[in-house]
Amino acid sequence: MAVSSVILQGDYVGTHNRQQMAATRGCICVVDLHFNSFSDPSASGGGVIHQISNSSSKPFADAMWAELAASGLPPHGSPVQSTEQVTRGAYIDSYIMPTILLEPLFVSNGGQASWLHDADNFRHLAEAVSAAIVGHFLGLGPVGLSPGHVLKSAPDPGAPCVLGDSEAVHTMALAKLVQQQLSV
Repeated sequence: MAVSSVILQGDYVGTHNRQQMAATRGCICVVDLHFNSFSDPSASGGGVIHQISNSSSKPFADAMWAELAASGLPPHGSPVQSTEQVTRGAYIDSYIMPTILLEPLFVSNGGQASWLHDADNFRHLAEAVSAAIVGHFLGLGPVGLSPGHVLKSAPDPGAPCVLGDSEAVHTMALAKLVQQQLSV
């Protein structure tokens, strides 16, 4: 069964355009796509941040992490945390529907960036994200995909990837591939 989705645009802090767009479009959940970066190039692993304000968000985050772990991605510390624990993601509490912030790996880590640049791995990542969405929200309504730093009111490439591109390139490509997979 195909799942409809919308790629959210605008700012996700300040004016909260993406939160408003998700509500207007009737999204039943939102996945906010980001990639981590850190000054220490050995930092690795990923995680999922869930809303403290929405009790349906944590089971969704758990399902998402299970899919990511099954695809071979390692955790960065405790892989599922709340916005109370990871305050940099507190803006997702402004969404009225279950929302998670996905940070599957570090683009500042050469090995993880190389993994992400491999087409098969990238497809497997998109399949994991799609599987978690379908497994949790199949047929209930449209899904919001927020491509991180892309499509904001001011250009924002996000974190630089050690392989020469940027987080924004990867999040937009991931949002489009997940959207394509959900539509099948």
